[in-house]
Amino acid sequence: SSGINAEYGHYFKQINLRMALRLCTRRYNLLTSCIRPKQRYFSSEPPPFKKQKSTGLPILLASLGFCTAAAGASFWFSDYQKQRIEEQKKEEMERQKNKPNVMSKGKPLLGGPFVLVDTDGNTVSDKDYLGKWLLIYFGFTFCPDICPEELEKITETVNLIDNLPNAPKIQPIFISVDPKRDTPELIKTYLEDFHPRFIGLTGTSAQIK
Repeated sequence: SSGINAEYGHYFKQINLRMALRLCTRRYNLLTSCIRPKQRYFSSEPPPFKKQKSTGLPILLASLGFCTAAAGASFWFSDYQKQRIEEQKKEEMERQKNKPNVMSKGKPLLGGPFVLVDTDGNTVSDKDYLGKWLLIYFGFTFCPDICPEELEKITETVNLIDNLPNAPKIQPIFISVDPKRDTPELIKTYLEDFHPRFIGLTGTSAQIK
């Protein structure tokens, strides 16, 4: 029995050694496959050429498409704005046609002597402006739309005349028709947005009438 045990013991030792060698071989292959580069070439021949996909043409086509779309959108918006302006002009002309005719009677009392107060608090009269070319506008500082537009037109007119050779110097004057609210200080601040030669005048209701 001892001989049989010795023979089987030697046999089992050989089996265990073979299994250990196989296990080591598998672990070695697994380890080398993790740290091994994908492919190495030890010959003098260059590695096979792999054709890369070209991305230049798709990018160019995309850029052209974007530029075309942007140009089309800009052209469409410009055309839309022109049509909108034309429609607004037509609507304004229709409103002007449909406005009732306003008839005035009598003659306005324009001109003549006056005594008013300028924006510095000085009393002035018509005699202070004798011999000068005057461009007078009657308005009020709380006017939201019409007065600023008309004062801007006066400013442009005075600038055009100033650029003409041998043209007389125009003196623009703003006379308030709302003396209760338009103080000299308020008129002075209001006229800062227009021609620098503008003179603002105010006074009592009786003086302005």
